Amino acid sequence: MGELNDSCDDIVGISSQKKVRNYFDHVAATGLYSSRDGLYSGFFEERDNHIADKISSENFCNLRVLDAGCGDGSGFIRLRERLKYLDITYHGFDISPKMVENSVNQGLNVVEGDLVDLSRYPDGGFDIVLSLFGSICYLPEERKRKTALREFMRVLAGGGLLALDVFYRPNEQDCTYSLEEKGLVEGWIHLFGKGQVGNMLAAEGFTIIHTSKHKTEFPQRNYGPKDNLHELYICKKISRRG
Repeated sequence: MGELNDSCDDIVGISSQKKVRNYFDHVAATGLYSSRDGLYSGFFEERDNHIADKISSENFCNLRVLDAGCGDGSGFIRLRERLKYLDITYHGFDISPKMVENSVNQGLNVVEGDLVDLSRYPDGGFDIVLSLFGSICYLPEERKRKTALREFMRVLAGGGLLALDVFYRPNEQDCTYSLEEKGLVEGWIHLFGKGQVGNMLAAEGFTIIHTSKHKTEFPQRNYGPKDNLHELYICKKISRRG
């Protein structure tokens, strides 16, 4: 495992961005997303139930959703099944053109975009921001992860919710491992250390209203950790009175 830190310059960031785009183009083209559903089914069900419960508890009538790093849109599609009673306006974006194509083919309003630049979206324009399945973990530098959280805060309306799940290793910090075990596509992923995400969220002004953890085993994996540890955070943007 190698380490990443804030010494990465812009050139490294651009290179990393291209690696992530290429990796997810590969995932979209080979159908790897479909094959993961069985492995992650327990995590998906638990996560989606928590998110749907918190949304329901806020008594939204209409829901404006931004799906940040939406992949093929399957995360939102599963969640939508639990929220059929709501009138939902959906916007999604992803760094991978092929993932965008797959999402559009499923009837979703999705464009190409990057977590660190939400300038096309207005202040307070959304009731819910989804950042699922470790999307923020593919940003190479801490300052970029903080920028993404700041942008999530900006586009959320007062009282809006952020649903963020990440990969983490409780006894490690800023570690990386290969995205593609057989080396077909070069890549990496950031793993958050214990307490790191909660501290970042609090620093950006989010009020955490739910946390939960889930573990997925990969005994057949030859490289990197043989388990994926997930943390789910559901946060609320508390309106500030002037």
